[in-house]
Amino acid sequence: MDAQFLRDRRRALALLMAVGLFNFVDRLCMSILSVPIRRELALSDTEIGILTGLAFSLVYTLTAVPIARLADRGSRKRVLVGCLALWSLMTAGCGLASSFLVLALLRMGVALGEAGCVPATQALIADYYPRGERARALATWQLVLPVGTLVGFAASGWLNEAVGWRDTFRVLGVFGLLLAPLVWVALREPPRGAADAALATASAAGPAPKSMAPTGLVAALGELWSLPSYRYLLVGGAFIAWPMNVTLYWNGQFYSRVHGLSLAEVALWLALLAGVAGGIGLFGGGWLADRLGRHDPRWQLRVPGYAGLAVAPCMLAQYFASDPRLSLWLGIAPAMLLNAFVFKSGAMGIALAIDVRAQIETKSKADVQSRPNGPLGFVPSIVEFNHLTPGRSLERQVAIYNNETVAHTYTIEPLFED
Repeated sequence: MDAQFLRDRRRALALLMAVGLFNFVDRLCMSILSVPIRRELALSDTEIGILTGLAFSLVYTLTAVPIARLADRGSRKRVLVGCLALWSLMTAGCGLASSFLVLALLRMGVALGEAGCVPATQALIADYYPRGERARALATWQLVLPVGTLVGFAASGWLNEAVGWRDTFRVLGVFGLLLAPLVWVALREPPRGAADAALATASAAGPAPKSMAPTGLVAALGELWSLPSYRYLLVGGAFIAWPMNVTLYWNGQFYSRVHGLSLAEVALWLALLAGVAGGIGLFGGGWLADRLGRHDPRWQLRVPGYAGLAVAPCMLAQYFASDPRLSLWLGIAPAMLLNAFVFKSGAMGIALAIDVRAQIETKSKADVQSRPNGPLGFVPSIVEFNHLTPGRSLERQVAIYNNETVAHTYTIEPLFED
């Protein structure tokens, strides 16, 4: 690879991480800002549940695959920049909302934009980094989740205290709109398969690895559904997404209304819980699964499975504690366990979305057993992110096709006393 391509891909990864950071910040700001929004607009808990759940997740889930196909057939950069501009504009518009209906429509707009972030980003990374480096690049990009969660909670609480919830939405949206032209100018879209082609040209290892043949949407979904392991992951992911999203979107309401904490204090604590404790669980769960999985591959999913089982008793202890400080300290365990489940099981789901059988057929048993795991424990040991087909985002999006419809489409009846 030439020096210019190496510089381009480092700059590209930094820009893509900045876009991903805004993706999570703009998504999660509602979890903190729902507290003052509820008071000012006199919303019910059911309406808050729709704003943080159904209004967002239904649009996100239904549009993710079509946008991924659009990125497959056209410019990934155009899709990414257009989506960034759209969700940032909709986020800024939330500051003008005067009713539940207007706010719900604007959150749907945010979801429509954010649905294009992950597939376009992963497709670009796959074309900037060759097979041997792709796992590390994708794992590095995934750091935007704990960092974005931490920044989203902390910034929303601080800005709300300083300028109010309406201007908080405007500030976050304007920063995203300023980022969009920067990404448009600075991000160069690589040719599809560029990284593998460049690696093959620069080495004597032979031709670039062959990409798997594109799979149609119906065929891809049918193939995924035929795998019992994928069905189990799907159901397990849906069940674990309920407590995960309750902690993300309802902890602010819980600690401000039940324990009477100030919103700034709640935001700081939740930033530390979700960002720091969640990050520890993310890394720790992956590390433990990898370590135990060297001797028995079943531990790759046993670890997240046991973590999921331990979530319920830990959350019961957290929410039934009468002292708010004790409750928050007890919240460290659920935050770690939930992240330990989500990332390891999610990596396995992505692997299954790739043609696992074809990949295994090309490997000897010794190669499969000895192949090093992906960095930071994000990637399963048999089929890694390294084997993602360059330039194709749809298959990845189907793999990551999260269970947000199931996880978010709940309406919450009044749970708290004012």
